[in-house]
Formats: sequence, structure tokens, C-alpha cells
Amino acid sequence: MSCDVSLQARGLQKKYELHDNGFGALVGVMTGRVAGRQHWAIRDFDLDARAGDFIGIVGRNGAGKSTLLQIIAGIMPPDSGTLTVNGRVAALLELETGFSPDFTGWENVELSASLYGLSSRQIAERREAISDFAGLGRYMERPTREYSSGMRAKLAFSVCLHVDADIVIVDELFGVGDYRFRQRATERLRQFSERGIVFFVSHSETTVLSLCNRAIFIEGGRKLGDGATKTVFRAYQRTMSRLGGETGMFRESGNATEEASSDPEDQGSGHSLPAAAPLSEADFYKRVRPDRTPQSKWIHRVELESASGSHERTCEGGERLILAVHTEAIDPADMFIAILLRDGFGQIICARDTIEPGGNRAPDESAPVFGAEFEFPLPYLPSGDYGFDVAVGRHDVSSEWLDYREAAAEIAIVSRHISDGLANVAMKEVVLTATAVP
Repeated sequence: MSCDVSLQARGLQKKYELHDNGFGALVGVMTGRVAGRQHWAIRDFDLDARAGDFIGIVGRNGAGKSTLLQIIAGIMPPDSGTLTVNGRVAALLELETGFSPDFTGWENVELSASLYGLSSRQIAERREAISDFAGLGRYMERPTREYSSGMRAKLAFSVCLHVDADIVIVDELFGVGDYRFRQRATERLRQFSERGIVFFVSHSETTVLSLCNRAIFIEGGRKLGDGATKTVFRAYQRTMSRLGGETGMFRESGNATEEASSDPEDQGSGHSLPAAAPLSEADFYKRVRPDRTPQSKWIHRVELESASGSHERTCEGGERLILAVHTEAIDPADMFIAILLRDGFGQIICARDTIEPGGNRAPDESAPVFGAEFEFPLPYLPSGDYGFDVAVGRHDVSSEWLDYREAAAEIAIVSRHISDGLANVAMKEVVLTATAVP
């Protein structure tokens, strides 16, 4: 993959002729007659992307997101404008792309990879890696018509990530697959974005904010925002609110459009959306994970149970849990143990460690420590799959972990307390008011 990976679009436009029936469409194709109604899916669209961009594409259904990605992928030509792509593009726009339902998993790997341009030798070299990443085991021998949608997504995504692409396009496909697969997929996309370009479409604010370092907001085929993810999402949400009935207006400023606001935090120091920043690696918990070698095996075993002693893996918010981490002998003055609760997209929900004051120690504080027990109430979170990563690190080394266990303990949360948003809080008391307020 080259550091010269880039994409530039100028004045892209795509228009659909809206005929009343199939016969009218046929006549239009044969005679060149223009339909009475037309729809601009993409209009006057400019875009610049370079290696290191993880770009979230946001907008309503029908805003033009998928059309834009199909043009970038080369599936659909624009009616006008120019598109210059420096690098190989791999697009995962539909689960069935490049798959035959009567072919086995292995045969579909060969078919799909060949459509991406890989030679027979290259495919043979990567077959096992593709299978291992998808994690389908013996099902690779079965026809894909017997696969669930999640299994097909795993295989398609695995092929997409093993074809030496420079630009990867993913459209609304992260709702499938199990927890561990989504963890691996998001981590691989993050690694890929450090040297390539990722275009990611999702209606999930949580997912876009956790993955992308840049966002583009499309409405009516036009680009209304391009810049830092949080700021673009704020403009997107306000636009949806305005279109739903609230008043508001936009002002043009350079290559981006943002809603007029009296909030200094929204406006920033200038008049355009802030430029995207590279993915930060400075966070305390974002250290390099070691390869699994004898020298890195500090963590022996991880056990999760409720405070009542139950080992059930289905939990509710507010339930008290105990996460026991058993390790080699460590010196707390030099090393610490950390736990990180992540959702299915790899986003850290919360993280705690043994550095924090208040931890209980054995009476003899000079004695070595062989692990830690973390007891805590589970946050109120949306229903779904979650997992605890466990790590051992040194106080004076901030760049890497000594040992790291991904998804060392998994839980399924069934929530009765939250239907929207990222989390909820436990109510101390809820009292219904019986007296009307004048």
C-alpha cells in the first residue's frame, strides 16, 4: 500500500430519469427522450481524501450516500465531473456481491477475490488467512445458501480486507456478525486507515463517532458538511431537526456548510467546519498490544460472575459483577492491571485499573500480587453483546502493554431501561405527581 493513496472528485453529478412505467423508460433509452421528472442523486460534489482518512458518510435515506460510494467504487459512472483515484478500491456494498449461493465458502473466496483482481497464486496464498479471519471453520465446505446473513457478511468482509486494497468502502454492514468478529473487523479497519482510506456509511452516531476521524454530511445529493466527525454530526442533527419543523438557516463557507449558531463552541474560531485530525494514539488505554509470546503471558485466567455467584452471561444494567484477573506475580509499584468494557464495535464504554487509589491490598504490602478482583455495578447500556478486555502494563511505559487479552469475558445485556442513546442511569426514586400544576 502506497503512501500516495488519494482520491479527488470535482463536480460529480448523477441524475436519474423518473419514467412513469417500464415502457416509458425503454422509449427514453431508445430515443434519448428526457423524462418529465428527474432526480439528482449527486450534484456538484467535490471531495479530497488521502491516506489516513477514516471518513464517515452521514445523511438521510435517499440523500445520495450509496450513489456516491458506487461512483467511487467504479460500479456506476457519473453523468459529469471528474474522479481521480490513486489506489485499488475494495467495496463491500451488499452481502451477496461476488458470491454464488451454490458455491462453497472456499469457491466463493476464489470467485470474489478474483473479481477484486487477485491472481490464482495470490488467492492461494491468502485462503487460510481469509478463512481464519471469517472464523467459519467447517462451514467453508458448505454452499453459502446455507449461511446466515451474518456468516455471509463475515466471509465477504474477510475477502475485502485481504485483497491489498488501498481504499475500502463499507456500507451499512456492521450490524451483522457476532461480537468477536465485529471487534476484529473494526480493529482491522482502524489499522488499515493508518495507511489507506476508509469510507464508512452508517446511521449509528455511536459507531461513526468511535471509528471515524472525519465525516461528510450529504443532503439532497449535495455536500453540506466536511470536517471533524463530532462537528459534522452536530450539523447533521440540527439539519434533521430543522427539516422536521424547526427554523434555521445555513451559511456557505468555503467547501463546507454549517448551521448558523450563536454557540461559540459550535462556531469555533473560524467559519468552516474544523479539518479532520488523525486518529489519536495518545489515550492512556490505547497502547500497542503484544504478540502472544511466552514473554507476554502475564495473564493466566479471567473469570466473570455476578456478586451472587452466578456465572450467567446474560446481564441487566445495575447488576453487580465481579471480574477476577489471575496473573503472574507482579509488583504494583511497577505494574498495573486494567479492564476495558467495549461494545461490539470496539468502542470503550468504560475502563478501570489498579492504579486508582482505594484498592484493597494484602496486609503485607511488600508481597507480590497475583491478580485483582474488580467488583462494580454494570452500567445501564442498550441491549447487545459486550466484552471485557484485560491488560497488564507498566507505569513508566505508555506505548505498549505487557500482555493483553481481547474479549477475555463476554456478556449479553438485555436492557429494560434504555431504548435510545448510549447509556442510562439508575433512578433512586420515581414519584408520579397526583396534583395538577396551575
